[in-house]
Amino acid sequence: LKTTSVKNNGKPYFPGKRDPRPSQVTITDVRSNKLRYNENEPANTVATLVNHTAKTVTGVLRAKLIVDLGAVRPLAEKKSFTIKSGETRKWRFTYNVGPETYGRAIEVEFVDDRGKRLDKWQEYFAVAREFFRVHQHSYQVKAKYWAEDPHIFYFNQTHYFAHEPTGLGAEPFDAEVYITGQTGYRLNQKFRKAQMAFNKAQGILSTFYVIGAFDGQMGYEQARQHPEFLLYDPNGQPAVDTLYGGYPNPMELASPLEVGPKRKTMKIKPYLDREIHPWQHVNMNMARKDAVLYAINRIKAYAKSWGFGGVYWDGCLGVWAGFDHEGKRNVPSGKYEDYVTLNARNHRLWNKILKADDPYFGTWLNWGLEGATGDFAKRHGITIWRGTGVEGDPRDDNIRAATDAKNVMLLDEHQNFSGEDYRKLLRDRLRSRDHYVQKYGVSHIIGYATPAVDLQEPGATKWGWPAWNHVMSVLIATQSHLASAFVPSHRPGMQFMTRYSRFIWARDIRAVPAQMAGKNVQVKSGEELWWKRLVYQRKTKSGRDVIIHLVRIPPTPKVDYAWADEPSLLKGVEVTMNAPGERLSAAQSCRAYHYEEPQQVVQQDMRPKTSGSRVTVSVPPFRYHTMLVLRFTASGGTKNR
Repeated sequence: LKTTSVKNNGKPYFPGKRDPRPSQVTITDVRSNKLRYNENEPANTVATLVNHTAKTVTGVLRAKLIVDLGAVRPLAEKKSFTIKSGETRKWRFTYNVGPETYGRAIEVEFVDDRGKRLDKWQEYFAVAREFFRVHQHSYQVKAKYWAEDPHIFYFNQTHYFAHEPTGLGAEPFDAEVYITGQTGYRLNQKFRKAQMAFNKAQGILSTFYVIGAFDGQMGYEQARQHPEFLLYDPNGQPAVDTLYGGYPNPMELASPLEVGPKRKTMKIKPYLDREIHPWQHVNMNMARKDAVLYAINRIKAYAKSWGFGGVYWDGCLGVWAGFDHEGKRNVPSGKYEDYVTLNARNHRLWNKILKADDPYFGTWLNWGLEGATGDFAKRHGITIWRGTGVEGDPRDDNIRAATDAKNVMLLDEHQNFSGEDYRKLLRDRLRSRDHYVQKYGVSHIIGYATPAVDLQEPGATKWGWPAWNHVMSVLIATQSHLASAFVPSHRPGMQFMTRYSRFIWARDIRAVPAQMAGKNVQVKSGEELWWKRLVYQRKTKSGRDVIIHLVRIPPTPKVDYAWADEPSLLKGVEVTMNAPGERLSAAQSCRAYHYEEPQQVVQQDMRPKTSGSRVTVSVPPFRYHTMLVLRFTASGGTKNR
């Protein structure tokens, strides 16, 4: 892989910002009121124009909506739009986002009174009531070069990790400031509600965190009231979690939940004026149906009281091995089949209850294949994921029950890509794709991956631009979602996934077996590319789309955020496909923007050459990844292949 050093132009780099061009009229911003809409939802968008010419300019403003591969829907037009020299003006237009699910481009162009285009600019958002389908997960953090603005990040869902008074059994409460059970955060209830309302107004729904254990003062009170719900060790004591363990001082449990200014006015006996320590908890016996129902119903009520759009269970609702309140084994037989049956029962109850009123209530679980079915789970005798349907765990009742619903996401917990072998990352993502996405139709996400670079200054690597763009290329091509704190090097990939989510994450995007892809597709390139397992297709009314991801192989075997050089542009790639009985009606290449380019996706027509049943396209140059969409129309009644 040939690399090059892409030099800065001497100006600071601001993600999501477009500066006015000298001596021209520039559309500097196109901002819609939300980052994610439901289907057929009304929307409004504001375009900002700046005139840096020496004269007043008059022309026509036009806005259009672009869906799918390039279907255009005119939205609005403003004739005789006048902008004076040095002036900044805004144009607002309203419309309906339409019925199609997945990504959109909003394009605004300004044409002068002689018909000459002066500028055009695009921005992007997602449309999906089933929000995990278009899930972009990041955090609102500001730094020197960007504001706390989700429109910069393209994230459309936020999550509160361990922000509740207990990890399980939380109920509405009136404390203004409280300590969270697992993490010991001090949280202001009014502030969080305001933050959630602000996010919801932009289409960003919030989820909250639960785990199969009671903790904190609220959780231990639940455990005191229901000792029969707990999991016990052979000695008759509540089962100690070997990773966290520990119980609080009883005096701490009798202390008030309130820890804010209001606490000063409360009458508290001195020996009870103490605060609970985090990470102390007792596990629930998930073999008991009444305990499971207790937990799920409280989750539902708590979500409704706060207005959450979904919930994340750290792990899953499977059964941990142990003893019940009477000292008997909670799964008497200890048999694999009985664990699978109970695990599946719990997930059926989970989906049935939580989604009864709203089938799009989001549910996500920590169920990465490597962690759930690998050596770690086996070494520790973890039983909660039994029934995943993989080697050594043949039954899939559990995973089927967990994913047999709308709006489900599975997390592969992965805290850092630094030092990760790129080929292993690709293999793991493909394994997860083939099992979870392709077999069960569920979305899968990897994270929470730390950015591993300085947030304040770009440095020689431009916020790890080469390494992060290689990682994002793998994630895009394997139908993966990313959870990570934002850095500008994420942005090209996040923007690309927003615009082209229809071709990445839709349920009808089916992976083509590598053997079949190798037989029907040939890639001519001056270097080896990853592509054979990254070919997909979807059926259309008139034929099919074939989607081919071409991924450059990184110059380093492992993810190295200190690597500063970018790949040189790869030119001269040709793709040939054998498609008897089909006619190629469109061929498009789509990629994310490069560091030195305008910050919007790059989509280009490819002119095909035809020879019998074979069509060949020349791929425009690219640095990291490009996605080819070949649209075929069946001829003579030929069925989709």
